[in-house]
Amino acid sequence: MCGQGHTRSNILKYLRVAIRLLSSDTGGSEYGPAMLEPEPAKDPAVKSSMWTAHFSSGSASEFHRRPLSPDPLSPMVWIHRIERPAFVLGSAQSLDLLVHPYPLDIEICQRRSGGGMVYIDPESSCWIDIILPRGHSQWHDDISKAFHWVGELWAATLADLGVAGCQVHKGPAKEPEHGRALCFAGLGAGEVTIDDRKVVGLSQRRVRSGARFQCLVLGRWDSKPFTRFDQPSHWPPGLRLDQVMAGHRSITDSLLAGLPKALITNINQIC
Repeated sequence: MCGQGHTRSNILKYLRVAIRLLSSDTGGSEYGPAMLEPEPAKDPAVKSSMWTAHFSSGSASEFHRRPLSPDPLSPMVWIHRIERPAFVLGSAQSLDLLVHPYPLDIEICQRRSGGGMVYIDPESSCWIDIILPRGHSQWHDDISKAFHWVGELWAATLADLGVAGCQVHKGPAKEPEHGRALCFAGLGAGEVTIDDRKVVGLSQRRVRSGARFQCLVLGRWDSKPFTRFDQPSHWPPGLRLDQVMAGHRSITDSLLAGLPKALITNINQIC
């Protein structure tokens, strides 16, 4: 009898899940398809009442493949240290943008969120993802406005570390065609600038249970990796790598090292 009851309970549980999936909206957006991902193993460190930080290191591909739990989703900050530089393409971009053969010392991967290509150098940038459950006080159904609080959080964190002049962009996208090709060549909602130079790039992926905001803070802009390994013919008209306004002298290596701790402190106070 115990075995039969356990089996019946499992069947009912699977039926409820199937009904919920069939009745749910799975529409997508340019910021990433709204599709369910496998649920990860339960993590005892995750708490629903506060933001929890998770530190990891490895390849960029491993971090991008990290799944979001469909239900429930807790507020989390993911800090990832990549082992080597990486070209990361947006979800709508083709690998044909890159010159073959690929350089052996640089990882090539693709993220599921939208936007343009980024080159991530672990020595001159800081990569942090923010996981926001649907229904959280900071949640916004408007995809563009949903970026605003993330940008304000980054501006406040940089200001706390002594960086002056941070501006959060809340207007229409600037140079959208350039930004769709190369993240730091355009300026979108919530992204942060200093002296008109973009220092925080953002992208977003949504699932039914919440959103993953992918954030890259850039200290130094270096066009050399792009000129060595990208196909110039694929760039939109008017995009010149030597004229990209990105990175800022105030974002030093030591400041980048202190960003994760400062952001975690701020997010628990503000949110």
